[in-house]
Amino acid sequence: MSDVQYFSVFEASERLAGLHKQFAENMVSQPSVSHAPLLVELLSQFLTECLDAFFLRPVESFGLNGTGKKVVTGGVSAINKTLDFAIKKIVTKLGNEDLATISAHIESLIQRPADDVDSSVWVAVPLSNDLHTALVSSIAKGREQGGRSAAEPFSEALCELVNVSLKHYMEIPISSLKMGFLMEKMAWVANDTVKAGAKTVIRKVTPTMGDQEMEYFFQFAESLVREGRLVA
Repeated sequence: MSDVQYFSVFEASERLAGLHKQFAENMVSQPSVSHAPLLVELLSQFLTECLDAFFLRPVESFGLNGTGKKVVTGGVSAINKTLDFAIKKIVTKLGNEDLATISAHIESLIQRPADDVDSSVWVAVPLSNDLHTALVSSIAKGREQGGRSAAEPFSEALCELVNVSLKHYMEIPISSLKMGFLMEKMAWVANDTVKAGAKTVIRKVTPTMGDQEMEYFFQFAESLVREGRLVA
């Protein structure tokens, strides 16, 4: 078995990386001040970039058919509204202890380039060997037998990728925070809504794709999966 660790990665913009750096520094230098407004800004930027990386950018880059494009953009809009509402409601009520917990968790997802390498900061979620194998094998099947032949196993692998991503992006933070009952319930409802929405988009879109569109989708999925960076 390979010792290589694979991750699902999207590249953080300079703005996102800068907001995270500023938030982490403020938490240390001004521990008695609430930094919830800055965290709302940080999480909103993270949400925007995550949805762009995983849904909107591929739609634009490989010219998805009209029906598929409507499904994706409609689903992303619904997800965005759900999370934006939940983030603002929940984060503004958190104390600095919980804000520090979120800061530490975000840091655990960050992979930076070596000092002498001109590259972007990664937001990276670890993938199991089984999930990596499922993605690779479904793509290989699609290329050997035609893209549409792999629509079902490929979409199921992507749905599992959604499960893994949301575990790290939402479920671990929710479980670690000391929220009241109503706020925690709102957080879990938002998580479940996003998970269902993302999976619905994937399962509705892949059957509408032709072989060439599936090939573009395969290439997109491959671009997300990378070997982890060595941490100094």
